[in-house]
Amino acid sequence: GTRMAMDESFEENSLENNNGVSASPNPSTGSFKVVSKGDFVYDITDMNAKQLENGSGKNEAFVGGILKPGLYILKVKNERGVSQLKLIKK
Repeated sequence: GTRMAMDESFEENSLENNNGVSASPNPSTGSFKVVSKGDFVYDITDMNAKQLENGSGKNEAFVGGILKPGLYILKVKNERGVSQLKLIKK
């Protein structure tokens, strides 16, 4: 019902999701600061699922500095699971 629709729009606008992963600033003109508690691995793909960058971090990592302007998908895997965030590069 109504509550579900509200939750969905909130999730879409929220930079942080339930696994405690966030990326800021978003949109960014440079790199994105990914925050995820503990050890994590990440990869960035374009909208055609082509991998452009991958790596790992502990608590935080700076990613996406090399990306051209566009829309990308950031996947972060930590002990709580896999999170997916949209990154907008200006």
